[in-house]
Amino acid sequence: MKYLPCLVASVLVLYANSLAFQLSVKYSPVIDYLLLVPDLNSHSWEYLLIAGYDASIRLLATLFILLIFRKIVPRSPFNVKAAALIQLPFVLLVVLNFDSTDSTLIPSSAYEAFRLLGSISECVSVLMAYGLIVAYNKFTSEKIEVISSS
Repeated sequence: MKYLPCLVASVLVLYANSLAFQLSVKYSPVIDYLLLVPDLNSHSWEYLLIAGYDASIRLLATLFILLIFRKIVPRSPFNVKAAALIQLPFVLLVVLNFDSTDSTLIPSSAYEAFRLLGSISECVSVLMAYGLIVAYNKFTSEKIEVISSS
């Protein structure tokens, strides 16, 4: 029962990622660049640029929701188990999507590598955001201790 807010946060993270990608289609300089590339094919390196762009959008949206979640529900547990529970819907979506499409684990083109990297970043985005928040909190607490001890 104490992890129930994490399930609500997982739905919010899914919605935030969906909204972020809907907005990025309209206002993306990367998509504008891709439309200008003359010979875009399945072996173009530009697909890896999109993979990095998509991963950064996903990570920023996830960080945003997790930080708001920590401020709104400070008594809820925020540990690896909670992060994994928030991550669970993403993993389920990737598994269902991976099974329904003709995806492979060994990419034969840059486009397939982009799709594989997108799936991997979707599977670990919440855990990466959790790690960044924990590392930032540890860094700032150590910095404050060093400053206060001098």
